[in-house]
Amino acid sequence: MNNSLFDNPETVFEEQINELFSEAANDDSNVILEALTIILYQNQKNTDLVELYKLIGMDGFVKVISLFEDRTVKFPSSGEVKESLILALCYYYREIKGLSWPEIRAKLPFEISPHSYGIRIKSLNRFVRKKLEQLFGEGQ
Repeated sequence: MNNSLFDNPETVFEEQINELFSEAANDDSNVILEALTIILYQNQKNTDLVELYKLIGMDGFVKVISLFEDRTVKFPSSGEVKESLILALCYYYREIKGLSWPEIRAKLPFEISPHSYGIRIKSLNRFVRKKLEQLFGEGQ
């Protein structure tokens, strides 16, 4: 059985770790991974890191850590992501496809407030316009 820790090693270190794990018995590999979990849990602030590691595996975990190394990251709530996705859908249907609000409501499998999302789309348009003006203003 393949005990590789990294599915796609990208560094010499990752290859070396894979070699060590490939030589270890399954029980040994599990004990080492449990030790890693304990080490990560040692600092209470890192409990989320353990959950992230369990969710995306070692390859993804190392990539995320490398990407955000020495920075604090604040993720949006799942509700914020949901609302943003609904806004993006409404924006696409309304501004890009030119659908009416009744047509949009018929496409979406959940209830929306056309008034609320209409206001948010106008706000988004102002924000995008402002960002573009800043971008083009800086280029001159």
